Amino acid sequence: MPRPVLQGFEGLHVFDISDPTDPELINEFDMSNAAMLARDGVIGCGSHTATLVPLLDEDRLLIYNNHSGGNCAGIEVLEVNTDTGEIDFLRREGAGRSCHDTAVFLDDVMKAVCAGGNGFHVFSMGGPEGGTIENPTSLHNIPVQDVSIGHTAAFTNDGKYFVFGHEPGGGTQAQCEDTDPERFYTFFMYDVATGTLQGKWVLDIPQSALENCTLHNINFVPTTDGSDILVSGNYQAGTWVIDFTDHANPVTVGYADPPPLNPEAFSSGGAWSTYWYNGFMYESEISKGFHVFELDDEVVDNAMELPYLNPQTTMQRIPEAFETESEVRTWYESRPQKIKAEVTSEYTECEAGRQVAIRRVRAGKSPKTVAVKTTNNAGRVQLKNQWRGAKYFSVARTKQFTDQFDNPGTCLKAQSARVHVPKAR
Repeated sequence: MPRPVLQGFEGLHVFDISDPTDPELINEFDMSNAAMLARDGVIGCGSHTATLVPLLDEDRLLIYNNHSGGNCAGIEVLEVNTDTGEIDFLRREGAGRSCHDTAVFLDDVMKAVCAGGNGFHVFSMGGPEGGTIENPTSLHNIPVQDVSIGHTAAFTNDGKYFVFGHEPGGGTQAQCEDTDPERFYTFFMYDVATGTLQGKWVLDIPQSALENCTLHNINFVPTTDGSDILVSGNYQAGTWVIDFTDHANPVTVGYADPPPLNPEAFSSGGAWSTYWYNGFMYESEISKGFHVFELDDEVVDNAMELPYLNPQTTMQRIPEAFETESEVRTWYESRPQKIKAEVTSEYTECEAGRQVAIRRVRAGKSPKTVAVKTTNNAGRVQLKNQWRGAKYFSVARTKQFTDQFDNPGTCLKAQSARVHVPKAR
């Protein structure tokens, strides 16, 4: 039977959502100090946020638990039994600071960034830098000037960089005024491999003393052109879109910055988070509810749709859309009397299933397409010769395809040299 969450409970809950209209609480994991000491022999600080780390190939679900404060520096690694909902404590990984949020990038990146305390911590979860998902290893432990509440990290689509944000005033104060230090309303971009600062963006419009403001919850638009477009919800500064493609010189693309909720006195509210998903921006507004925005700008023309999204857990790298060259060779075989062509490319998708136009050239006349063939699995086509005493060449037409998480690629048009077919004797 469904049961309520106990008042004052510190820890994690597991819900069965097989019926989305009637979710059922099936388990809880007490992470209070008393429970953690008695059960696992470590200090407990509860749970503020939980980052899911699914291992789909193994049908396993891990959690990186973040507590945001107290004496618990680092994250807890736990595993959820997906059949029963039972939770096992695996270990605590120290981070030199208490983690508020942890962003994870799986696939071939295998990195995690804990934002919290006076800066951030980068972990390796596998690959050349070592570590595993169950036992991540430390790469960088970096404090950031004027930061006391590190809050947010978000990876770029290639997993090479991340944007870090903090929460001066805990999100409940007016900390984006022009009299505040500029660093209070700044996003910072860092290199994952080295932990070095790449650039920063400062909120363009200072906010009033009546508005609580922090650059808060964010994600990157999944684009296929290599651009880094960040979407951010910033309490009463509203929703902003920032182009971080030139890391050292990010620029504002657009914003929805409403007036103060109360024009007479300070009050709290605003955009808790704004996330991009499949063509729209979804804003959770604390005092008003749910807002949906659409961005009319060419910077998102190459945004792709995803089958699912978790802003904190990137499952797959989104590589850039790419173009690749091809070559086509044409020759004549007298026995049997056939014109043949072969398409080759460093990318095999450009060979098989490629449309090839066979064109005839006669003196004083424009080339004429005499046949259009589709290449076989070896990238070849052939045509029985019916028109002798002319020159022929082949044109491999442009081909669009998808690869790696439905990422589009283009096989560029290619043309062969001419081959002479003698007249019949």
